[in-house]
Amino acid sequence: MIHYLRGNVSLANSLNASNMIQYLRGMHHSPIEKGTPMPYPPRAQSASDVYHVITWGAGQLAIFEDDQDRGRFMKILLERAEALGIGIWAWCLMGNHVHLLVQGPLKKVSNLLQGAKSQYARYFNKRHVREGSLFRGRYTSVPIQTDEQLVTTVKYIHLNPVEAGEGLESRWSSYVDYFDRKDVAPEGKKLLGDLMGGPSGFAKSHENAGGEKPKLPRRRIGEDEALQLAQAVLAPLGLDVRSIGALDKAERDAHLARLKAAGLSVRQISRFTSIGQNIVARA
Repeated sequence: MIHYLRGNVSLANSLNASNMIQYLRGMHHSPIEKGTPMPYPPRAQSASDVYHVITWGAGQLAIFEDDQDRGRFMKILLERAEALGIGIWAWCLMGNHVHLLVQGPLKKVSNLLQGAKSQYARYFNKRHVREGSLFRGRYTSVPIQTDEQLVTTVKYIHLNPVEAGEGLESRWSSYVDYFDRKDVAPEGKKLLGDLMGGPSGFAKSHENAGGEKPKLPRRRIGEDEALQLAQAVLAPLGLDVRSIGALDKAERDAHLARLKAAGLSVRQISRFTSIGQNIVARA
């Protein structure tokens, strides 16, 4: 039985950092020699074993072509989660990525994601006669540490389809699971229901958002953390932060924009890439 989450409100759950700052937080590595690949930092763990997980298509390509694909993905995910004893507390399927709120040990969560993505990719490639990787290699996991962060994350997940032009009661979101369907783990449904004031409070809290995803607190990114974050943003693309200055202008500027969107300052990006601050600012 999962009890209410405890602790002070975390300011580390930043959307602008693509939810990666959480697991980079507090990690310290020795200086990296030029040309040495940047290793992924260990994932931060949640004391309550609750995580917001995001997994993207390779190159942000679509991972679902139609409802048959979405249905197959959910079938695979739910069957594997049940076998592993992982609770699915919230979810939504977008065109090129998936949001999940899961409860379980981090090792089992990793097994769930790896197994489900691999099985679904085989199905997808066979059905659509394609080859190659379907998913980006490393998924993002954000540890949930407080009740407030838990509630905010659930609303954020459910409002993704709304922001994309669909209704709150999208077939491919767990929002309606809290009223009638059964694809959400009962302990998660009870906990969120208690925290949000039952079904009526749950609905009202989402409607009061006006269709906009909740904004999570931002915080300044420290220098060591900023370098690690820059590497984490670029590594899935096969790039090193020190190499993007040698790319052609259009590609270089696209990657500079990614780093800015991830929450790095112009000054930090300029220092890491040796590209002038004015150039970074214009990208």
